Amino acid sequence: MTAVKIYGITIYIHDNNSENIYQTEEHCPISTEEEDEKYEEDVSLEVNYIPKFKTICSFNVTIREIESDGNCYFRALSDQISGSEEGYIILRILILDFISDNREVFESCIDDEYFSSWEDFIYKMRQGGTFADGIVVVASAMLLRRRIIIHQHEERPVLFKPLFSISTSNQIHLVYDSKNLRYSSLLSTDGNKLSIDESESICA
Repeated sequence: MTAVKIYGITIYIHDNNSENIYQTEEHCPISTEEEDEKYEEDVSLEVNYIPKFKTICSFNVTIREIESDGNCYFRALSDQISGSEEGYIILRILILDFISDNREVFESCIDDEYFSSWEDFIYKMRQGGTFADGIVVVASAMLLRRRIIIHQHEERPVLFKPLFSISTSNQIHLVYDSKNLRYSSLLSTDGNKLSIDESESICA
C-alpha cells in the first residue's frame, strides 16, 4: 500500500486498486514519504527547476509558469481550461460553492489542526491567497467532470477521477512543486492536448 499526501488528505493506494481511503492528516503538500530526502538532490524552482523538470509519462512537455500568490492552483486550473489565468477567481468561487453545497461529502476530510470548524474552512478557502488543499483538488475533478493529473518531478503522476467523466481524453495536467508550494500548468511541446493512460499514473 502506498501513501500519497495531498495537503490535508492522505490517500492510501492499494496495490490491487480495490479501495482508496481519504483520511484527514497534518497540513502538508503533495508528497511521498521519501520526498524530503529526494528534494535535497533536486534543484530549486526559482533557478533551474523548470528546465530540469522531468515527467515519467510518455510525452514531451513544457511548463507554463503561474503567478505565485497563493492562488496558483486556481490560476493553473484556469490556464488549463481557457489558456489564461484570468478565470481563477471564478473557479475558486464555483469550487467552494460546490464544496459548501456538499458538506456531507467533504466535512470529515478537513484539517482540524488548521481549520477550527467547517465554517472556518469554507471562509478561509474563499479568500484570495489561501492555498488550495486536497479537498479542493478532489472537488475540482468532481465539479468539472474532468480528470485532473498532478505531476511531480520524476514521480508517477496522481490521477483524480470524477464520479462521472465527460471524456477520458479531456484531461487537466498540473505540476506541483512541493518544495516551493507552487502549482504550474503542464503543456505538450507540440501544442496537442496532453492525455495519459490510467496505467501511467497512481489513481487517487
